[in-house]
Amino acid sequence: MELYADAGDFDAFASGLAASLTAAEIDVLIADLAAEEDLWATLGMDMPVMPVANVESPAGTESNISMNIPDFVPRDEDLSVIRTADKETKKDAIFDLLDESGTVDAFLSGLAGSLEPEEISSLAFEFADDADIWDALGIPQPQLPLEQVDVETSSEEDIPFDSSVDGAEPDLGLIGLDPTTSV
Repeated sequence: MELYADAGDFDAFASGLAASLTAAEIDVLIADLAAEEDLWATLGMDMPVMPVANVESPAGTESNISMNIPDFVPRDEDLSVIRTADKETKKDAIFDLLDESGTVDAFLSGLAGSLEPEEISSLAFEFADDADIWDALGIPQPQLPLEQVDVETSSEEDIPFDSSVDGAEPDLGLIGLDPTTSV
């Protein structure tokens, strides 16, 4: 409550929390303080209603209700680095976030919740040849083409009418006929 008093008002207090804590840390803080009536009254807010785990359902079976608090949420600054920096800087940020997250599952869940699917695919492609990343994640390294394949096209004028595009002689065997039989 000292931080709230120092801030002067709710907006300044909330801005300070948002600037210094990750979204996951704020969620954990709210869950930890959910039952503190005095706190919520001082903030001028209704107490949050938190789900209860292992509640017996009406049918007599137990259900595990998750609070949907992510294990790890990357900071916006780190996401910006992952989105825009050079490959080595991105790699350093990925390893830093992996260490910070505590587990590979938390790291992957955090990225999946923070990046668009196209961004994740782009990262996978960018680091496809980096065994260190895949080893750290415990995921088999993807097998992508080793080189860029350039497709050249030719105009119809360049190819004689009775030739194949690649220059090989066409195999024009007829189905069901013996190739040694003349027709």
